[in-house]
Amino acid sequence: MLILHQHYAELPTWGERSQQLAAPYAANIWAIRWRELIQDVYQAKTIKQYKNNKVAKNLA
Repeated sequence: MLILHQHYAELPTWGERSQQLAAPYAANIWAIRWRELIQDVYQAKTIKQYKNNKVAKNLA
C-alpha cells in the first residue's frame, strides 16, 4: 500500500497500462478463442471418424 501512496500521481498511467495488458483476456476474446478451439477439435474428430469409416469400408 505504501507504494501506491508514494506513486499516487502515476496511478492513472498504471491503470491504463493494466487495461491494455488485460485486453487479450477479456471475456469476448476468450469466448472467440474457446469457440475456435472447440470447432477445431470437433472438425478433427469428424475428419478422423470419416477416415476410419472409409478404411473400415475398404477392408470389408
